[in-house]
Amino acid sequence: ATTFYVDQNHPQAADTNPGTIEKPLLTIEKATNLVAPGDTVYVKTGNYPETVLMKTAGTKEKKIVFVSLPRRAAKAYRFMANREYIRIEGFELSNPGRGTGVYISVNNVEVVDNYIYNMDVGIRTGYTYLSNLYLAKNKISHCQYGIILYGLHCIIEQNEIEGLYLYDKNSDVDYTRLFGEDIIFRCNYLHGTDLAATDPAHVDGIQTYDDNGEYLKRVIIENNIFLNFDQGFMGSAGNYLRSANLIFRNNIFAHGLAWGLCISNICSVEVINNTFVDIGYYGVGFCHAGANNGKCLNNIFYQTGTSYTSIDGGSFVGDYNLIYGCSLPQAGPHDLIGQDPLFVNFAQDDYHLQPNSPAINKGTGVNFTFDLEGKQREYDGAVDIGAYEFGAPSNIDIFSNNFYQLNLRALKKQPKIYFNLLGEPLISKPLYEGIYLNLSSNSIQKIINK
Repeated sequence: ATTFYVDQNHPQAADTNPGTIEKPLLTIEKATNLVAPGDTVYVKTGNYPETVLMKTAGTKEKKIVFVSLPRRAAKAYRFMANREYIRIEGFELSNPGRGTGVYISVNNVEVVDNYIYNMDVGIRTGYTYLSNLYLAKNKISHCQYGIILYGLHCIIEQNEIEGLYLYDKNSDVDYTRLFGEDIIFRCNYLHGTDLAATDPAHVDGIQTYDDNGEYLKRVIIENNIFLNFDQGFMGSAGNYLRSANLIFRNNIFAHGLAWGLCISNICSVEVINNTFVDIGYYGVGFCHAGANNGKCLNNIFYQTGTSYTSIDGGSFVGDYNLIYGCSLPQAGPHDLIGQDPLFVNFAQDDYHLQPNSPAINKGTGVNFTFDLEGKQREYDGAVDIGAYEFGAPSNIDIFSNNFYQLNLRALKKQPKIYFNLLGEPLISKPLYEGIYLNLSSNSIQKIINK
């Protein structure tokens, strides 16, 4: 593999150079003509007024990587990810003519840790469903749309999308639009849009629809914070009834003008351990007959107009929720009604629970392990209601680390010191599947049983 350097500030930079650190290239575009699978291109500090179009694909084992060095110090107009097995990392992207920061038209692309602003769309695909895209740790600001994805087996995680802006008054404004299947959307922070300034557009945290046969199925939406929206989720599938099997868990939806979740003709949607706060009309609505077989469990509804309900034939099971300051079209036998959840600081959007909160240990059992912050669910024998588990230790931030996947059988023979999420040493104790802190290598490791 070869490492190329692009450095417009170097006194000997030229596109006739070999691209070494001593004789770097002048443009990113020239580097795209030279790279082969496994190569890395480091782009040094500078303003590169380029739309970068790929010429060569990497392979699964040998990706081609473009990296700003230092992080977010190289500024370009945009990247066109039109070859497979490409990684775009750490750039500042903005274009006077707007358009899209990173446009992806092929499978197997990674877009990581870029700062994209003042664009029509931050990151998007076309209308063909693409596979194995990884969009992570990007900051997208002052765009009309944050991320638009038509995807299969994709991960969108740890992105910040803030302050959406209405450039085209004949178009909509959304933090994200999702279509496809087997998508994980987790640990993202969507916030800071001035809803008065974006009027008459309806700002959605996530929007999906099926006007032209689009669909969304088998999607996990977890550990996200959604603030400042019209609808946290606006999902409609009444034309083709193909959307199904969505899971919303450990999310916060706060400061919405209309809905927390509008689930229209999407079946088998689970809404579990979320916190809904300060929403104008509805916390959660299962709308129309296609929205059947739903679940609404362990959620906090705090001043959301209506808590949770079915509309025009939607059907679901709802229970073990805490409802405060909302109307009650429906309620389960274990719902806590009219009890203040006692947030730590409502004014500062801190929706952790105080020690005497009635939501503590009042939820029903769940089939997932962690809360919004990576704290263990049921660590003291029962599940709390809402996105945060009270009192559980959180010494490990599992969402910002790359796990080492280790074989459980092999580990039992290795002299390494492991601690569980409670901070308890596991010396002379059996290891189980899960996530551990390995002090001998100072790493977080995911233990798997093979």
